Amino acid sequence: MIYEAHIKDISRQAEKVPYDLRGTYLGAAESGKGTPLGLIQDLGVNAVEWLPLADYDHIEPTFDDPSLPVHNTWNPYAFNHWGYMPAYYFAPEARYAYNNHLKADRWIGSNGAHVQQLRSLVQTLHRSGLAVIFDVVYNHVAQYGENPLRQIDPYYSLRYDREGRRQSVSGCGNDLRTERPMIRRLILDSLKHWMKVYGADGFRFDLAGLIDAETLAAITRELRGIKPDLHLIAEPWGGRYDKGRFSRVRWASWNDHFRDGIRGTDPEYGKGYIFGQWSPRDSGDAMLRHVRGNLREDGGPYDHEEHCVNFISCHDGHPIGNFVRVGGEHMNHETNHNSVGKPRSAYRVLSGRDDRRIRLSSLLLLTSRGSVMLHQGDEWGRAKVIEGRSGHDPERGKLDHNSYEKDDPTNWVDWEELDSPANRKLRDYTRGLIAIRRRHPALRLATRGDVELLSAKLEFAFGYRISVARDDMIVLANADPTREATFDLPPGRWRVLADHLHADPERSVGGVRERAITLGPVAGAVLHQPFDASP
Repeated sequence: MIYEAHIKDISRQAEKVPYDLRGTYLGAAESGKGTPLGLIQDLGVNAVEWLPLADYDHIEPTFDDPSLPVHNTWNPYAFNHWGYMPAYYFAPEARYAYNNHLKADRWIGSNGAHVQQLRSLVQTLHRSGLAVIFDVVYNHVAQYGENPLRQIDPYYSLRYDREGRRQSVSGCGNDLRTERPMIRRLILDSLKHWMKVYGADGFRFDLAGLIDAETLAAITRELRGIKPDLHLIAEPWGGRYDKGRFSRVRWASWNDHFRDGIRGTDPEYGKGYIFGQWSPRDSGDAMLRHVRGNLREDGGPYDHEEHCVNFISCHDGHPIGNFVRVGGEHMNHETNHNSVGKPRSAYRVLSGRDDRRIRLSSLLLLTSRGSVMLHQGDEWGRAKVIEGRSGHDPERGKLDHNSYEKDDPTNWVDWEELDSPANRKLRDYTRGLIAIRRRHPALRLATRGDVELLSAKLEFAFGYRISVARDDMIVLANADPTREATFDLPPGRWRVLADHLHADPERSVGGVRERAITLGPVAGAVLHQPFDASP
């Protein structure tokens, strides 16, 4: 169970973190109530995936200055915050080190403090029982800084088309020529460096569709020769879109089939299951495929359940909190959140129906086959609201679907928002679902043959039973926005561990059911039948 997070965002506004450590490696390692590590530990996930931490270019060309070689007409912040502009593949990012704040005319990182501080963070996470996955970028290099691959011999290092123009399938202007022998060696040597020096337990490869097949095979062979259980996760986009390609070399990949099926492809015009609609790529039989791991046998791309990483949202696009707010208002034919700026406080708490949609999406995610990933803030329906600078960003107050350039409260985790009673209840619900997943092997170890479909009479109601290792579970969902759904239950006494309001692995939150159970609109349930060892 992976938690995708950003080093600075997770601690910048955490009052329990000493002020000088906020936004740093050391700040992210702070533990206790109200701290980043305390939040992650309390949630119950077992892996953290950090947005890129290799040295990257932050500065982009000054906005709207036509005298520069590159006329920046798209980024009024002239900054890159997320880290997807790699400059040096062996060095950690220095701006996250304590006492290494950015200054326009000063070197950063010359004291090397960022090396030891990142190592210290990883060691702290390991002692806390958390695996550490690094997001790495080998599909392109930084477009604007003095990246040596672009400066020394770009025709060797980068891809060009037949007219001699640099390829930009990545959208970043400088696609890396991974098939070159020395570029492949650079990739392998730097990955080994992150494993040996910093203790990486795995890597998520940005736009991995742009990495050639021989390099993928070499990464698998050489890195798993060092660490056999290393996590290798592909973002399967970039040029060639083929998740099956990664499954065939025993990599996992982000499962956008699941994401798009559960929430939809677009919050206005492509809503999915939790809105009581089928997303553009789905139909009535899709939900069973999604919760079963989107396997090749069911028409999906994966050879094995462990190759899919299911998620509802990530750093890209709208987080689920934004998605349901935009989609919910659009469904109700009211003014769309995405087109009218509002003060940040207007988004602090979800409406009742939007809250139920997030709860249902979390229930489906955390009971699905494969690995699962939460983006930071998903667990309480966080909204990303454009903070802007006074008179600088005309989009101020709107919900942001691509906040890569904003080192401000748009991205920083709002701890006051988290602490509101309604949002804390939603977070407790997510935490309860995670605890149920940890407790019950059926939710983690079941394969396709262990899943038995349970039918209901409504189009947007479905359920299934899974039985593994003397662990017998039922998962039910009803996404119909107005009607109840009744399910016939298999023989036995079924404890309700989760409903649309509560989730708890220790006690029954909805009593014991026999023969049948009825779910209200936009609701789910997880049931368990204790194993009877008597003859």
